[in-house]
Amino acid sequence: MPTPNHLAALRAAAAAATPGPWEHQTSNGWHRVGTTAATRGRRDGDVVANGAASPADMAYIAAANPAAIQELLADLDAKTARIDKLELLLAAERAARQFEIWPEWKRQIVERRRKAILKGEG
Repeated sequence: MPTPNHLAALRAAAAAATPGPWEHQTSNGWHRVGTTAATRGRRDGDVVANGAASPADMAYIAAANPAAIQELLADLDAKTARIDKLELLLAAERAARQFEIWPEWKRQIVERRRKAILKGEG
């Protein structure tokens, strides 16, 4: 899994990049990735990348535009939060099974914590 620093660098790079949408463009045998001209109010969009990259590489670069990266990062954040919640819930369930021999007041604390996690207050 990427480190927090790597994720922060991806977020910063996506925020600083030329806004999209991006598209793979060809003209007279040239390949480039640029912004969609119609969304930029000009005949030609901004060139994001050009050169000797293959058409497949250019299509990949266009697909990995800032919006796509930000969407992936948001999805990763949501899944990470869900995993964290499920791990807390699992720990609470394991604790509840182990603590059956505890006094009633201790079992009530565990049960309140489990319910809070289920409600999203955990």
